[in-house]
Amino acid sequence: MIDRLLSRLWIIALVVSVAFIFAGCAAQLTGQLDADKAKLSELAKLRKDYCPEGESLFAQAEALLENATHEIVEEGNHKAKSAEMLAKAEKLMADAEKAYNECKPPKRYHAPVGAISLPAKAYAGDEVTIDGSGSTDADNDPLTYEWDLGDGTTAKGKVVKHTYEKEGTYNVTLKVSDILYDGKPVAKSITIEKRLPEVIVLNEINYHDVNFA
Repeated sequence: MIDRLLSRLWIIALVVSVAFIFAGCAAQLTGQLDADKAKLSELAKLRKDYCPEGESLFAQAEALLENATHEIVEEGNHKAKSAEMLAKAEKLMADAEKAYNECKPPKRYHAPVGAISLPAKAYAGDEVTIDGSGSTDADNDPLTYEWDLGDGTTAKGKVVKHTYEKEGTYNVTLKVSDILYDGKPVAKSITIEKRLPEVIVLNEINYHDVNFA
């Protein structure tokens, strides 16, 4: 009787020990998964579309972490397979980071050159057209346009329309960017004047021609 009781207690203790070990492994793998996802987010900041090796390694690591998430979180699989997937993902991320850091842009790439067209003067309350379409890029890449209109207003786009409410001189700044480089900011000023009331000029009256009869 005592031997049977001791045997049952031993089995219970073994089951509890295994459960603790399993829980510890689960927590460890979940923590490792979260850490690897954070690493992937940081790695994404280094991505370069002209670096195919790095992009390929990044995509493989991303896919492995998605599969590991399914195994660990959704399926509750905390066995060696999941740990192996995380280890492979970490190796891929390390290789991708190395590839991104060593990858240099092709020599053909040049920074764009911004150009601003706008009137030298305008009246307060009038709409002003500010044009950056004269900007150029030697590589003919698509360009983005970021404006600082000088009165605390910012805008985006090749051509913008803006109304200055107060008179004064405003420095308009344009930064043009392509897929790789930011061009040097260029600036041009516009003077906003207060519109004076319209003056009505009356023709001089010739009183000799006036008939008072």
